[in-house]
Amino acid sequence: SLVNVAGEKEEDLSKVTVDTEVYDAVLTGFLRAGANIDANERELMVDAVQIIALELGIRFLGDYLRGDTYFRLGTNDPANLNRTRGLVQLTLFKRLKECADQMRERVAQLT
Repeated sequence: SLVNVAGEKEEDLSKVTVDTEVYDAVLTGFLRAGANIDANERELMVDAVQIIALELGIRFLGDYLRGDTYFRLGTNDPANLNRTRGLVQLTLFKRLKECADQMRERVAQLT
């Protein structure tokens, strides 16, 4: 979610994009702090970020379909918030897949 410049409540999905500078900064910090990360884990890092966005999207949409019983929304208009959040995360998943090769190259450079 951190790399999504539009935030999780954006209804215009065309605004959901990946801030590759933020992605790179988080990736760099994580790899520097995780000295014990082996080659297999590094190889899966880009996929893992995508999977987290996909999982969150499914969880938000699932909660929306169940009547918003899991996530506490804390808003005056929760009617479609989990639906919106789910669609944003699924769009983010798609955008992350689109920049995956670039991020894999960056992982290789940092290791």
